[in-house]
Amino acid sequence: MRISAHWSSGAAPSAPAYPGSRTTAGGTRRTAVGWARLWTIANPRHAAGLRRGAWYPVVEDQLASNVTVEVGPRAVPVARHLLEFRRHQPDRFTVVYRPRGEHNPVAGTPRDVGDPYAVCPNCAERQPLGARWEQLECLACRHSGVVAWWETG
Repeated sequence: MRISAHWSSGAAPSAPAYPGSRTTAGGTRRTAVGWARLWTIANPRHAAGLRRGAWYPVVEDQLASNVTVEVGPRAVPVARHLLEFRRHQPDRFTVVYRPRGEHNPVAGTPRDVGDPYAVCPNCAERQPLGARWEQLECLACRHSGVVAWWETG
């Protein structure tokens, strides 16, 4: 099943370059054919380095069981059933609640942003959250947008 079958309407988009697209070592420019993030209930340990709440460009959608997403400079195959798909790059901040008992690798460091935290849809940086903030500006890339409290990651 292709990504377009997961989208709520229409066919798969043509593959325009996305903001921040890169040129691979071979000189080929990767383009996004869609966007994906882990389902809330998916375990990140089974998803090759994907982080909760972060959206990743889908750069290949040829197999029934997997898609390939770009994680930093790497193209990583991920099982399709672990992912939620969007046609276009989201512009809302995802709210992430860390599961009880889950190890926080940055606990006690300046990178610990608390729980819950927001993830920037533009650069995937974690952001601290105030009580029910409606808008947020990313401290890393300055993207400004709505905090999607209704859409947790």
